[in-house]
Amino acid sequence: MLTNKPVLFFPYDKNSYLTQDRSMYDNYDKVTPGKKAYTFEELYDNLNKFLLDSSLENDLVKYSKIKDEYNKFSDDQASKRVFEKLLSITREI
Repeated sequence: MLTNKPVLFFPYDKNSYLTQDRSMYDNYDKVTPGKKAYTFEELYDNLNKFLLDSSLENDLVKYSKIKDEYNKFSDDQASKRVFEKLLSITREI
């Protein structure tokens, strides 16, 4: 989503995960905007639809909301910030 590319979620094991393994911190459907396929057939159909029409107009607004909620930055400076943080930590030692 950070790159504004289409995302197709394939949570084929979502129900068993939630009922047998654990819970999730966030509402899965809320934080995964975009198309979802729960079976291999749905995955295949959605991939075919995407190849015919890769429009993201409806999803971009949803992507933006999730990106803003979970990411402080969405630029190309992540490596620089990490490097500077590591430098500041090593200077403190």
